[in-house]
Amino acid sequence: MRRLCLTLLLFTLCTGGCSLLQTNGDEQTKAASTEWRIASLEENFLNFKEDLRERESDFQRREKELLARMQDMSDRIETLSDEIKNLQAMRIPSVEVEETILTPGEVERGVVVGGAVSEEDRPWADVPGPKAPEPEAAKPTPPAPPPVAKPEPAPQRAAKPATSPAPEGKPQYEHALALLQAGKPTPARDAFNAFLKDHPKSSLVPNALYWVGETHYDQKDYAQAILSFKEVPRRFPKHPKAAAALLKTAMSYEQLGDKNNAEFYLRALLADYPDSDPARMAKTKLSGLTG
Repeated sequence: MRRLCLTLLLFTLCTGGCSLLQTNGDEQTKAASTEWRIASLEENFLNFKEDLRERESDFQRREKELLARMQDMSDRIETLSDEIKNLQAMRIPSVEVEETILTPGEVERGVVVGGAVSEEDRPWADVPGPKAPEPEAAKPTPPAPPPVAKPEPAPQRAAKPATSPAPEGKPQYEHALALLQAGKPTPARDAFNAFLKDHPKSSLVPNALYWVGETHYDQKDYAQAILSFKEVPRRFPKHPKAAAALLKTAMSYEQLGDKNNAEFYLRALLADYPDSDPARMAKTKLSGLTG
């Protein structure tokens, strides 16, 4: 009987211990899951704050540029207003010129210059050619009026075709592109970055940003390529290179094994630039990812 009681007691203790261990294991699993969720939420919140900070910084930069442009326009309007006032103050009053009437004798003696009679000889008084026969009358014949020379029309110059000025820093940009095409991504990237520093307002800046991303992609540095490619649609959403940059962003995510982000950027490309050439390639790649 004692052995039976001891056996039952040991069985009860073992069962209770196992239940307690199982309960502790479940609580630890739940705690670990909760901790992971909290860490994930904190990471998402930090990413959201960083994105919000970047947007606020970009908004402040654009606001400063807009205020600077408005101030520049205001200064120009004020300058034009001052010039108009100066022109109105510099109006030349009309001067009445007294007409001088010369007698025939005064005309015979000299040349009229500026309303007065000049005593200089008239070189055109003797007209070349055969002399007319003297008339029988005793009165001398008045000399023939001098011929009036017709001014020759000025030759018309052919209008030069209007040519648009070359983009700022184009030789430096073409040098960097030539390095990339020659298979030298690192020197090409340095040359493109130098161009972006020397000519930040050039119309070739979007192209240079795109090719910087291509240098990273060529070297399989896909994470850095993503950061470079994203700059193009973020800063220049209407530029033709924006569509190509979205495509290469999706391809870079695909190379990193992140199919969700790759699909996201392919769909963004199709939504924002449906008629672009990169959109056709995006449709093919999207069907491959989702198929």
